[in-house]
Amino acid sequence: MAYLIKIARGKENLIGSILKKHGLEVHSIPEKGFLVCNNRPSPQLQFELKTYIRGVIEVTGEETERLLHPKEKSGEEIKAGSLVEITSGVYKDFKGIVRRLPAPCPKARSGMDSVAVVDLSILGRVFPVEVLIDEMRLSGAGAPWV
Repeated sequence: MAYLIKIARGKENLIGSILKKHGLEVHSIPEKGFLVCNNRPSPQLQFELKTYIRGVIEVTGEETERLLHPKEKSGEEIKAGSLVEITSGVYKDFKGIVRRLPAPCPKARSGMDSVAVVDLSILGRVFPVEVLIDEMRLSGAGAPWV
């Protein structure tokens, strides 16, 4: 397991170096405003850096690989671990990590059959919310997670 840390935009290098000084293995990812860390920063360290750290969520090894080595966006489909942007609805313009997708069903119709669970950072905290798959798209590189 690893941890995805949402950082105030433009402070990735500063926070990365501070975390490294505290013995954490830190990796930058192409998506600006994020770091991937091998261990969760201690609560005390998170408190000291609360101005810069916007949220911390646990990610699997597969999700970590996808974040560190993203594929070309064209033709890629949304799957668990994908960074997505919500395009409509209550959470429009929010970005988050897809936690769970619905199981494929041949008789699936629009509506509740196509609801995914997405971890969104809202007011500095990470919340799992249900979002229709039609209301999200893969996030472009360099855009901040809100």
